[in-house]
Amino acid sequence: PWRASFSDWIRNNLKQKKTVELFQDDFISPIALMHFAQLLGVLIKKQANGIFNVAGSDRLSKYDFGIRLAKKYDYSLDLINGISVDSKTLKAIRPKDMSLSFNKLSHFLGYPPPGIDSGLASL
Repeated sequence: PWRASFSDWIRNNLKQKKTVELFQDDFISPIALMHFAQLLGVLIKKQANGIFNVAGSDRLSKYDFGIRLAKKYDYSLDLINGISVDSKTLKAIRPKDMSLSFNKLSHFLGYPPPGIDSGLASL
């Protein structure tokens, strides 16, 4: 079944003027689905071998991601609360830093993957 993405979840809540709690100590390297698909297509076309991290070029906390998204689409920053992962009991234990190195990808392509601003503009 279809499930809303992290950015969809944030936007939907902010549109409805609902408060969201986002982790300040949980790091990601987000990439828009459109950019992911484009990069994957390039890797296939160039017959890449091996393992590549296809990720965005920015490492930021989920809280910072939410702030950037809210600013981009003029949502109230007052609706975003920064919290610690340690303040919640999660269903699954996850590392606090889930960001990925894109160095191998950049070297292979000859350019870095798109960053957060380009990704947010594509939503």
